[in-house]
Parts: sequence; structure tokens; C-alpha cells
Amino acid sequence: MSLLASALVAMAIGAAGPGGMVAGRVVRVAAPGDTVAAAGAMVVLHYVTPSKQGPVDSLRVGADGRFRFAQPADTTAILLISSRWDGVQYFSTPIGSAHGQRDSLVTLVVSDSASSAPIALAARHLVISAPAADGTRSAVDLLILANDGYQTRVPPDLSAASWRFLMPKTAVNLVLGESDFAEEAVQFHGDTLELHAAVPPGQRQLLVHYQIPPATRALSVPWAEGTPVVNVLLEEAAATAGAPLARADTTTVDGRHYTRWTGAMVAPGAIQLRFGGDGQLPGWVAEAVAGCFAVGLIVMALLSGRRATRPRRPSAVTATVSSPVDELLDAIARLDAAHAGGEAAHDAAEWHQYQSARAALKEQVRTLLPP
Repeated sequence: MSLLASALVAMAIGAAGPGGMVAGRVVRVAAPGDTVAAAGAMVVLHYVTPSKQGPVDSLRVGADGRFRFAQPADTTAILLISSRWDGVQYFSTPIGSAHGQRDSLVTLVVSDSASSAPIALAARHLVISAPAADGTRSAVDLLILANDGYQTRVPPDLSAASWRFLMPKTAVNLVLGESDFAEEAVQFHGDTLELHAAVPPGQRQLLVHYQIPPATRALSVPWAEGTPVVNVLLEEAAATAGAPLARADTTTVDGRHYTRWTGAMVAPGAIQLRFGGDGQLPGWVAEAVAGCFAVGLIVMALLSGRRATRPRRPSAVTATVSSPVDELLDAIARLDAAHAGGEAAHDAAEWHQYQSARAALKEQVRTLLPP
């Protein structure tokens, strides 16, 4: 099973040209926050161009886990390092060959596999739009899985799922969005989401789009396990979320108004959502709503990528880390609150700075909206 989209790379520095080297080390997570050399690992160098791709060299590392390959002469090629460890294929992030440096240094992190490795739902962020003309509401559900251990969670057998999660029973047209898992790895069986993929240490994200049928006045959102961070954003002003969530604030993003309800699920259960109106109000399609959460998804990926370039040992990700989705929405809300008096209450420089900062946040949303 491949983890190309979710490989763990501790360091990747852009590379060279003809005559350069791709060198580095394969390490294994021995304990949360600690790695050791993956002695004996087989390492493969892959070459990718628009016209051809495939492995070009391979070797078995020694006790120190180190490898070294000569770079292909084609400066347009993208290079990848892979290693299969305990049944799971791990890939590095792509190494470009058009950079100014001569050599590439890569540390590829692998893990032992276990079907019993614990994973948990670290956070869930649900956005529900106002109803469209036919009364259908669009929903975007972002699930963040955390593997805080040192083993990669794998299915117990080829037909079994590595993780399952309940979705609302009345939800229809469930589709996987931009996620850290391949589309074929996620299956929907009625109200159950099944993940058929390996989950290595760290955090991984699943983004699910679905619709809520017309005339729905109440929605029960099930939780099969406790979750420390829960956010529900409702576009309808009259919509509410029940306990244990509490109303937090109202945020406007690019002309769309959301009320945020936040809290934690300390145990399995369900959150009751209630909607107002006649179900015939104009609303935003799922793609537009998804843009807000796509920001959080991309920001988390970028932050993860920046951390990956630092030459340090990987550390376990705690389930209570704050969500970039919350940070983006909170930042806009704080800006608006700090400048509530309007332009007349602030000097020209301060007002210009506020408008620029707010526009930058909104631009992040706009640029990430699907076409």
C-alpha cells in the first residue's frame, strides 16, 4: 500500500543538476519523538518527467541507514526516494532538479506496522451552508486523525478497514474531497466511512462533502469516539447546535456569514443541529463552502512541510493542537472587532493596515476555492 501523499520526510533540500548526488538516511520511529537507523532498508530512486517515469537505481542501506545515488543528468526531472518497510511503501516529497544547489539531502522516516496501533479523531470541523433553492444544504466535514504512537496503523487483512467513522444517517451524495488519502482508500457504506489505508505516526486529514436533504429541520451528527476539538459553522442565522457545543462567534468571509459553535466531545454520542427557515433560501454550493476549510487543510500541510525541512527528530503530534481553521476565522473576527468603530475612529495608516490584513486573509480563501 502506498503512502505517496502522506510520506513522512524529516528533511528535503532542493537539488542540483548533472553530476549532483541524492544522499540521505532512512530512519525508523522507535518511540514517540525518537528515531533510529532503519538498518537493511531497501531504498529506490525514482525519476519522473512528463514523458517517462520509473525507478532508476536502488540499494540496501547498511547499519547506519545511509544511502547515496548519482543524480540523473536531466535537469527537468523530479526525483523521489522510496523505501518499503514492514509492508508499507513510504515516499519522500518530490525533489526538484532545477534548484541552484548541487546535492540533495533527504531523511525518509518509516515505521513498524501494527493493526492495533491506536489512532484517534483529534478534531472535527463541520461547515453547513444555507439551503439552496431546492432546500438542499451542502456540508463539508473535515476529520483530523491523530496517530500519536510510533507504529503505522494498518488493516488487519486486505478486506478490512483500518478505521471506521459514522456519518449522519440522512446525509446523501457522500464524496471524498481533498485529503491525505487516495480516493480509492475511502469507502462509504450507508452511514459508515471506512478507511482502507495505512495511517503512519502524525496527523492525517479526511475531507468529506455531502448533502442534507430538503425539508430537514434537525440533524443528528454522530460521534463514535471522543474528540477534544469540535467546531460547527452554520451559515443560517437561525440554525443552532446543541450540547456540548456553545456559540462562539459570528464570522464573515467574502460576504458569507457563519456562526461558529465550538466545544469537545468527551465520549461517544451525538450533537443535535436544528435549522430554521422554510428550506428555500438561496445558499452556496458545496465547493464554495469547502474553500473555507481548504484553507485550513492547505495551511496544515504547509506547516507540516516546513517542519519537515528542519533537521530534527520527528515528534508526536498532540491531539489538542489548535486548528488553523479556527485561527483563520478568529484572525478575521479579531481584526473586525478591533476596528469596529469604522474608518473615522482610526488614523489613515492604521485603517489601511487593517484593510490590507483583512484582504490578505480573504484572498487566501478566494485563491483556494475550487474552479
